[in-house]
Amino acid sequence: MIRSLERLFEAVDNIVVVTIPSATARQKAVSELMAALKLPFEFHLGRDCRNATLEELISQGDYDPVSRQRLGRPPMTPGEIGCALSHRDAARAIANGTHRRVLILEDDVILIPDSLRHFDESIDTMPASWNLAYFGYAAMNLETPLMTRIKLASYYPLRHMLGSSAHDPRTIRRIFRRPLNSHWMKAGWFNNAIAYGIDRHAAKFIADSQTSISFEADLILNHLVRFSEMKSICLRHPIFDQRLDIPSLIGARPSWH
Repeated sequence: MIRSLERLFEAVDNIVVVTIPSATARQKAVSELMAALKLPFEFHLGRDCRNATLEELISQGDYDPVSRQRLGRPPMTPGEIGCALSHRDAARAIANGTHRRVLILEDDVILIPDSLRHFDESIDTMPASWNLAYFGYAAMNLETPLMTRIKLASYYPLRHMLGSSAHDPRTIRRIFRRPLNSHWMKAGWFNNAIAYGIDRHAAKFIADSQTSISFEADLILNHLVRFSEMKSICLRHPIFDQRLDIPSLIGARPSWH
């Protein structure tokens, strides 16, 4: 039997599930999960751009290929752009809304049962002050590699002192998850935007940074973690993950390679 996660509402004021109108099977599955967890929520019906062309999305002001090129990353696909627009529009609604903090889930979210034994203590030990909180994320950048630690003590500070902003040790440290307390860490640079909480300040950062899309939905969260100076945290034992038994609605992602 799945236990209730009602205590999540001690951390957030509302839960929003990002989906697209045609994803009715996903909506049914996530509705059943949320009912089992006793978590009231609302759907945010996002943008399905899979049948659009990049030219159309550029002409509509939805996609900024010039800013994308400056990031040094390959062009985004229409599916990626639609996903980013959906998350951006959800963030914009939060930034202009009345809720202090909102948990955003994607419609293919699943529970990690093994993490539930940590749940109550995680809520009890959650820092009072935060802007972004990951409740689910990909297992990457969980520790700072030894070579990076060595460079952080020598090479990066020297390069930064000589004028290289790309070698700022403060922002490089933020790529990697770091200790905070027994159940929470300072967030690192993670893939996936499957389950994250944001306050209105973080929501405004996302909405303002994505006026015209140049970041994937998860990459803008990474950008916030590394460069915004906002307080970004993550669970040591994430409670949500992404379903792998159904096809992605985004499709192939060249930017991942």
